[in-house]
Amino acid sequence: MSRLFIGIGSNVGDRQANIIGAVRRIAVLPHLTVQSSSSIYETEPVGGPPQGRYLNCVLEALSKTAPRRLLGELKGIEKEMGRRKSVRHGPRVIDLDILLCGDIVLDEDVLKIPHAELHKRAFVLIPLLEIDENLVHPTLHQPLKQLLADCSTRPAVKPFAPPPCL
Repeated sequence: MSRLFIGIGSNVGDRQANIIGAVRRIAVLPHLTVQSSSSIYETEPVGGPPQGRYLNCVLEALSKTAPRRLLGELKGIEKEMGRRKSVRHGPRVIDLDILLCGDIVLDEDVLKIPHAELHKRAFVLIPLLEIDENLVHPTLHQPLKQLLADCSTRPAVKPFAPPPCL
């Protein structure tokens, strides 16, 4: 079993309901056991066209499946929830990303583990550290705490709601 972390974000419609709906769908995947969730945070969008603020959280899970298969299932959940292809970094009903997966390092066109922008994004680092303050980036070999200290977007991340019920 691999310990993994999934980032969840939404900035279209009822953002909190979208996150809760995604958590529920992820929690019933047969090969995955959700262990915990971070609180939900409100953040400014990063990149893309002008758009509304995001809600973000992170799930910790144990999985028996390969990351590529999990990515396909997460993309299926996004589609089921109404996500459509649009402008890069544009608004979205739901965004699901594999952030970390044990010590696995992948650098493929469709899947990068650790997530390529993880170390630069406070909206991911803060919820990850809420779950486990001792996480270390598997390729940079730096504690996520240090990466967060170096991150310039930290002030834009505000607590919004407690963790979604699992």
